[in-house]
Amino acid sequence: MRCSSLPFSLWASTFIVTKDAFTHFNVMAFVFVRFGLMIAMAFAILAVIRARNSATRTLPERADLFRYLGAGLAGFTVYQLGFNLGLDRTSIFSASLLISTSPLFTILILTLIGERPPAAAWIGVAVAVIGVAIFLSEKQGGEHSAAGDLLCIMAAIAFGVYGVINRPLVARAIQPPPTPPGPCCLAAFRSCWPRFPRLAIRTGAT
Repeated sequence: MRCSSLPFSLWASTFIVTKDAFTHFNVMAFVFVRFGLMIAMAFAILAVIRARNSATRTLPERADLFRYLGAGLAGFTVYQLGFNLGLDRTSIFSASLLISTSPLFTILILTLIGERPPAAAWIGVAVAVIGVAIFLSEKQGGEHSAAGDLLCIMAAIAFGVYGVINRPLVARAIQPPPTPPGPCCLAAFRSCWPRFPRLAIRTGAT
């Protein structure tokens, strides 16, 4: 349970830590240092991977270069600019709420390119849009806050685009396990199902 909640805790704390950092550093200087450290860490990880297995491919396929370029522009350039500049100009709550709407734009983009999301996804989109609209209509932040909100929405759209562009790359890079966990759980449930009535009877009897 603790491990599963760790990513959510880290994601939530990002807005608080970053907003506090903006009181000590210039926004663009903070972004420059952050990405500099990320690039250095990425090359260090690649070096370790190549040291363990020299046959590991670390360069993208030529056919994927434009997809990598689009993913980088959407997911890092546009998203990070919108996230950091927007967070600097609006509240932590506004930024976290608006940026978390990126799945809505992902669904819209998938629909535009011909995929058909399930009806439940559209219900979620409708509820989320209504909630965000109510939130924005009741805000009293003024022009300064409105600019930050628009930048956060831009970041959400960019991240939605990034997810769609990046999906085929991730699918090719990550190989599925030999036996998916879903069928294993289903098989275990089916094998235990005949015992459940007896177990219930025994529990009721005691």
